[in-house]
Amino acid sequence: MEISSKNKPNFSSNYSRSSMDDYPKKFFLFSGSNHYPMGGWEDYKGDFVSIEEALSHLRRNIEIDEKNWYHIINIDTQDIVKKYPEDRGRRNI
Repeated sequence: MEISSKNKPNFSSNYSRSSMDDYPKKFFLFSGSNHYPMGGWEDYKGDFVSIEEALSHLRRNIEIDEKNWYHIINIDTQDIVKKYPEDRGRRNI
């Protein structure tokens, strides 16, 4: 089974570049349903210049509630820098 590359970011220069500016996009957003996760790159939603930009995308496009989850990854450190449901008590996205 071949993995779909439709959602994969462009790693041609270590980062994909924003068409709007010259800053590297260093935060990846993954999200999905708790009951039907796609897994791996299938849960990839985009790459962003900042955590705030990723959260703004979440607010506009993805319903975050007890049925769903998200992770924002810093690709430099490979750390999860923000996630839900761990942030459930703060619900300030």
